[in-house]
Amino acid sequence: MIKLAKKLLVIFGSVSLMSCASSNNSNEVRKYPPINDNMQKVPSQTFNCNGKKFVVVYVTSDKIQLIDESSNSRFQLDHVVSASGSKYSDGKIEIHIKGREAVLNQDGNDVSCYLVR
Repeated sequence: MIKLAKKLLVIFGSVSLMSCASSNNSNEVRKYPPINDNMQKVPSQTFNCNGKKFVVVYVTSDKIQLIDESSNSRFQLDHVVSASGSKYSDGKIEIHIKGREAVLNQDGNDVSCYLVR
């Protein structure tokens, strides 16, 4: 009976130590944090405007980044009220997107654009 008690004590002691060793301390700072491979792709569209390509990157529901691929110029545009479609402007440059077409207004000149991808 004493041998059985000693064996049980050894088994329960080992299990207790193993559970303490495997517990995750929430205050522990990891040197190498886990890798998140589930990053979502940022939605974007590319438009051809008179031979120049412009990429519209949807940053938030009311803000886009407009990238001129030829000069790599980047513009942060805010959503503005539009009767139809989506319209974004920073006061100097404006793009009005409606379906697969867009109108880019830069320096007061309207340029028709069509969706490439």
